[in-house]
Amino acid sequence: MSDNACVNKRFDMSGAFQKLLEALNKPAPNVRQETYTRVFFERSLEVTKGFRSVMDRNFNAELDTVDMRGEPDSVRECVNSSVEKDTVGAIPQLLVSGVTDADTCAVFYDAVYVKASWDKAFPAVAAATEKHPFTECTATSHSGALASGSERAAELVRITGVYRHCRDAENKLLAVEVLVPKMHVEESVQPSYTLRHMGFLDLLDEHAMLSGIASNLFVSDIIHKVSFTLDTTGITAAAAVSLSLTNFYTEELPKAYRDCQSSRPFIYVVKNKETDLILFMGAVQDI
Repeated sequence: MSDNACVNKRFDMSGAFQKLLEALNKPAPNVRQETYTRVFFERSLEVTKGFRSVMDRNFNAELDTVDMRGEPDSVRECVNSSVEKDTVGAIPQLLVSGVTDADTCAVFYDAVYVKASWDKAFPAVAAATEKHPFTECTATSHSGALASGSERAAELVRITGVYRHCRDAENKLLAVEVLVPKMHVEESVQPSYTLRHMGFLDLLDEHAMLSGIASNLFVSDIIHKVSFTLDTTGITAAAAVSLSLTNFYTEELPKAYRDCQSSRPFIYVVKNKETDLILFMGAVQDI
C-alpha cells in the first residue's frame, strides 16, 4: 500500500490493516462481526493498476465503476444501500445529499458490523423500569429509575460521598447484581473542517499526494457514522466511514471572511465596490 498510495514507507500499513481484518473477522461464540471495504470509481477516472491490485489483495475491497458525472445522486443512493446492507440496517443513510456531485471522482467506504448475545440469556419478560431503594452515607433513603427494559430511557443517578464508605460496603457484599439500561446511540460527523484546523491541509486540497490512486486527486469530504444498541438480547454495533475524492478545487475564502459571529439579529448587504450596486440583501432574525 505504501508503494501505491504514497504514504509513509517506514510503516507497514498493509500488514497492520491485514492483522486488524483478521482480528475483526475471527469467529467467536455468540458473536457476529464483519468488515467491508468498497470503492466506487467514476468510469472516466484512470485508476492505476497497482492500486486496484493492492485494494483487492490486501483489503478485500470491492471495486465498482459508476457514472458519477452523469448520475451522482444515483451513485450516492447506491453507496447508502450498500452500507445499509453491510450493517444489517444499522446505518441506512451514510452519505447526505450534496456529498456526491458531478465533480466527485471516487467514494471509498469502510463498514464494521458487530452483533453479540449475552453469555447468559436475559429474559425479555423480566425487563422493566422499576424504583429501587438505595442508601447514601447519611442513611437517607432515595428512589431512582435504574434498569430499563421498556421504551422509556433510564435515569442516571450520581451520588457523591466518601470513598471509604463505598469500599467498606463493597467488602461486605457477597454478590452484586448489575442492572443495565436499554439504550440506543447514533451519531454522524463530518470531520473535514476540524481536520483542516488540526493541520491536515494537504490531504484536503490540491496539494494532496494521491498519485498512487490517480492523478490530481484529493479528499473533498469525510463522513463518519456510528450506531450502538443495547437491549435484552445483547449488543448491536455498527460504524462506517466514507471518503469522497475529487480533482476539482475551489479555493476557500480566508477564515476572516468566512466566520462572522453575532449574538443578535442583523441585516447584511453584498454590493459591488466599483459600481456601488447592491447585489444581494438579506436578514437573520432567529439566533
